[in-house]
Amino acid sequence: MKTYLIDGKNVYSGIASIWDSSDERRAFIDYLSSAAFFGPKKNATVVFDGAADENRPVPSVPHIKILYSDYSEADDVIRNIIRREGKKHRDRFIVVTNDNEILRAAKEFGISTMKNADFLKQLRFKDVATEGPSPEQRDKITEELKKIWVK
Repeated sequence: MKTYLIDGKNVYSGIASIWDSSDERRAFIDYLSSAAFFGPKKNATVVFDGAADENRPVPSVPHIKILYSDYSEADDVIRNIIRREGKKHRDRFIVVTNDNEILRAAKEFGISTMKNADFLKQLRFKDVATEGPSPEQRDKITEELKKIWVK
């Protein structure tokens, strides 16, 4: 299983739709969970700066683990995970950030890295507009129903 170790604020700061949100952390987790990307073979660990906001809890989402740095910085938490896991499980992780220090630390331990833009390009979103019949199919269904019901 691959785990994407995501530098939360570093990544979501590049997503314009999150800037206007009153709860950026929740908006980012919603954004990630709306992508048809994470599942049994790929999961994410998202690290946010600071503590969890008890007034605005971020909901639990399958395949996405949320960590908070509490009194340290998210960068420190990510570097600790890299040091702890890098020796044994380097092939399981992909570090996602634009922070050069974190990228350098990951590379020192042989952990794969990915820049934010490359990660965001990989996300495939569930397209609500493509769910259900197409406009042509709806017209055909309507015509067929007219034949059945209107005589």
